[in-house]
Amino acid sequence: MKLSTLERKKYRIRNKIKKSSNRDRYRLCVSRSSKNISAQIIDDVNNTTIISATSLKKELKLQKKKQNRIINNCCWIISCEGKRKKNC
Repeated sequence: MKLSTLERKKYRIRNKIKKSSNRDRYRLCVSRSSKNISAQIIDDVNNTTIISATSLKKELKLQKKKQNRIINNCCWIISCEGKRKKNC
């Protein structure tokens, strides 16, 4: 199966980030669309997601707040969970 140009670029960039990153540090991956945001803290050594948060969670959707407040709450969740892990 031949990969498209965008897929090859995506794999190339991800591999560069993984190779050049410090092994003691975790990676923060944020995906944003016009309506939602999601964030993950990833351990590349063990290939696991440590913490994830998204604006699609029921708790955040039920708050009936403006979009920027929901995004702030999502970021706050990631930071609090990261502090609880103590390694982030």
